[in-house]
Amino acid sequence: MKYIRTHLIKQLVQSEGLRLEVYQDTLGIDTIGVGRNLEDRGITKEELEALDFPNIEAVYEHGITEADAAYLLENDVQIVEEELLKAHPCVADLDAVRQLVLVDMAFNMGVPRLCKFKKIYEVCRLTPSKRHWLPTREAWIKDHLQEKPNNLVIRFSAPMVNQRAPQSWPNSSEVVTEGGNCPSSKQGNQCLDCRACWDPSIKTIQYKAH
Repeated sequence: MKYIRTHLIKQLVQSEGLRLEVYQDTLGIDTIGVGRNLEDRGITKEELEALDFPNIEAVYEHGITEADAAYLLENDVQIVEEELLKAHPCVADLDAVRQLVLVDMAFNMGVPRLCKFKKIYEVCRLTPSKRHWLPTREAWIKDHLQEKPNNLVIRFSAPMVNQRAPQSWPNSSEVVTEGGNCPSSKQGNQCLDCRACWDPSIKTIQYKAH
């Protein structure tokens, strides 16, 4: 890899945060350090020995140090690099900037999901005369909005009825029991000539619950 790993690690600490005790991420998954998933990846026997923990229960009970978190993060980045190169050997030929972006994205979403996500972006780029919009509840996507094609609007969907969507997203959608600015409830649950969802100038679309 041509990119400088220390730059990525600094970036990951800033975006993911550093937590020395076990916590649940936005999906309710037990996590520690800088995004180490304790349910899917866990901590290997070798890692526990290197960190001087007898078992995973001790990690839950006592937490880890910053040095421990740095060790786990280095291992995670190494694994992501290997998985990415195995899936797409051409990544080795990219410049340092593009490699850093791809490894960062793969770290956040995993290589299989990255492949699907990149295909969505590619479809939009291949259809520049068409406008697209994508509803999502995947919070990590916000870190990669700057890479999306201009003809794609991504809206973060509030998870519950009458719940406000995060204002930090450029575009979002909500479901409400009263009011709403989506006209579909008044026209047979059809869009007809409305294209508000595709319009990035409309920050939040509110759908009437039915």
